[in-house]
Amino acid sequence: MSSPIDEQFRAARLKIKRANKHIAEAEARISILPNEYAARIQVDPQSGNDFLEYGISQESEHIGDLALMIGDAVHNLKCALDYAWIGALMKHSTTAPKKLYKFPVYPTRELLEQALTGGKIHESAPGLYDLIVSEIQPYDGGDSSVRAIHKLDRRDKHTLLVPLLNVTFLHGLQVQNPGGDVHSLDWALTKPGPYRIEVLKGSKIKDQGQVAVTVVFNQGMPAHDANVLSVLSQFRQATISVVELLQGI
Repeated sequence: MSSPIDEQFRAARLKIKRANKHIAEAEARISILPNEYAARIQVDPQSGNDFLEYGISQESEHIGDLALMIGDAVHNLKCALDYAWIGALMKHSTTAPKKLYKFPVYPTRELLEQALTGGKIHESAPGLYDLIVSEIQPYDGGDSSVRAIHKLDRRDKHTLLVPLLNVTFLHGLQVQNPGGDVHSLDWALTKPGPYRIEVLKGSKIKDQGQVAVTVVFNQGMPAHDANVLSVLSQFRQATISVVELLQGI
C-alpha cells in the first residue's frame, strides 16, 4: 500500500499527464487554424466598390478554445508543483504552517528566503530549503519557467489567457478580374486580419492560397510574443524536473 507521501507525488504526475492532454489539444487546434482563414469579395457600403477581405472568420471559436486549453494546461502544471511540494514537506518537515502548502514562488530570492525561514523550513528541512532557494530558484532572475507558470495560473483565475495569432505569410492567393486576368497576391501578415484591398467590380476568388500561422502569448503576459507550444513544452519539462527533484531529495 502506498504512503500518503507517495500519493502526493503520484497525484503530481497525474496532473502533468492531464496537462499533456491539454497541450496536445492545443497543438491539434493550432494545426487546423490555417483552414479558418479565407478570402472574400465584399462590397463597401459607403462607396459601392468591391474589395477583397482576407482573415479569420469572426465567428471562429478557436481562439476562445485555445485560451481554455492553455489555461487548463498551465493550471495542471501548477497543481503538480503544489502536490509535489506538499509531498516534500510531509517527508521532511512537520512544522510548516498551512500557508506554506502552496509551491513557493516569489518575486525575489530574499522574499522566498523570508517565507521559508518564517515557516522554519531552514531548520526542519535544511536540504529542502537549499534545494528550493539555490537550485530550483522559483523567483525572478531564477527559473523563469516556474515563475511564469505561477504568474499565468494566477492570471487565468481572473481573465482568459487569450493568445495572439501571429500570421506570418500568405502565399498564392489568386483573384480573377471581370476581364479574365488572374492576379496573385503574396502578403506578409502580422495579425489575424481582416486585411482589405480594393479590387475591380465583379472580381472573383480563384485560389485561396496558403497561410502560415504561429500562435504566441499576447502582450502583457509572461513569455509574451513567444510561441505558445514551445513555451508549454518548456513549462512541462520544468515541472517534471522540479517534481523529480522534490521526490528525490
